[in-house]
This record gives sequence, structure tokens and C-alpha cells, in this order.
Amino acid sequence: RVEGGLGPGLECCGAAPRLLRCQLASAAHHNMIVRAGSSLHARNCSFISSAQSGVVIIGSRPVLEGCHVTGNALNGLEVREGGEPVLRGNVIRGNGLMGVLYETGAGGEAKDNVIERNGVNGVCAMLSARPRLTGNVIRSNRRFGLLASHAATPYLSCNSLEGHELGVCVDKGADVAVEGGVFAGAGRHGMVVRSGGRLRLRDCEVAWCRGAGIK
Repeated sequence: RVEGGLGPGLECCGAAPRLLRCQLASAAHHNMIVRAGSSLHARNCSFISSAQSGVVIIGSRPVLEGCHVTGNALNGLEVREGGEPVLRGNVIRGNGLMGVLYETGAGGEAKDNVIERNGVNGVCAMLSARPRLTGNVIRSNRRFGLLASHAATPYLSCNSLEGHELGVCVDKGADVAVEGGVFAGAGRHGMVVRSGGRLRLRDCEVAWCRGAGIK
């Protein structure tokens, strides 16, 4: 257990550490930073209650599986500058802004995660980010299940997005491809496309929205 401190709880640079059942909590900075050159593998760890974001991934390809990323003041996870993590079977809950933020060309795969009750959006992809989201449960985040903006190109397959203000918002030149999945229970619209965005759908269910299914 690593708790408190003025800097990040753990910073990985050019190494391949394996973390098992570790807890990083209450850092005054991010709980963990994984920089380019590191191939960290974290399993069944917790990243909780930092004053900034839970985990920041910069240009690296770590694996996080079975982890809890909860209660951080900013984002649960931030993926930047071409980072390509594998996020598998994690719980990303109750963070102040985004559950997962992808930006500046970030990609990678998020599979079978629960992303819920975050303060703004479940997943945000922007600035040419290109994540692949498969089989995730994204529910009850305050605004959007997924916001794609600024030329992002996320791909979604067989996800469940439920209980948001808007299920999916495609904005500012983003191009989103969706195959399968359920998009239900939006307080306004199931999916919205605006400002030059593009949305491609195949075999999706959009249901029980108070406004339009797709606008």
C-alpha cells in the first residue's frame, strides 16, 4: 500500500514492473504515471482517492486487469500521446470528471470493464484518439456515456450504455463506428451527431430514450 505524498504514488519509466494486489491511494498528484518505454502489468490493484487522476498513461502500453479505479478528483484513467493500454475487467467508478479520457492519438483496447457514476462522461475520446471499446458496461455517468470529439475515431463493439443524459455524442469531426450493443435509458437522446461528426451503426439497439433515439 502506498498512501499520500506530494508527488505521484508510483511513476514507471522504461521498466516492466508487475503489480499484484497493490493499493495506491490519496496521492496529492496522480496515483500512478506510466511513461513511454514502460510495459507495466497491474492485476487486482486499486487506485483510489487521488487529488488528480487515478492512472495516467503516456505513450506506453501497460496492461491493467481486474483493478479498481475509484474516487479520484479528476479522471479515473488518462491515456495520452499515443498510449495504447489494454484495460480488461476493471471497475472505473465515481471519479470527478471522466471515467477514461483518451487524447492526443491514444488508442488501445478497453474490454469487459464497468465504467459507472463518474462526474461528467464515462469515456471521452478526443484529439485523434482511436480506442477500441468491446463488451464494456458504461452506465449512469452524469452526462455522456461516450463523447467523441476533435477528429477522434473510436470503435465500439457489443457495449452496453445505459442511464446517461446522452448515450453517445459525436462532435467536431469525430468518426465513430458502432457494431452491436445496447444504448438505453437516456435522459435526452440516445445518440447525437453534430459539428461535422460521423456515426456508423450496425446491429445496434437504441431504446427507452426520453428524446430522440438518434438525432
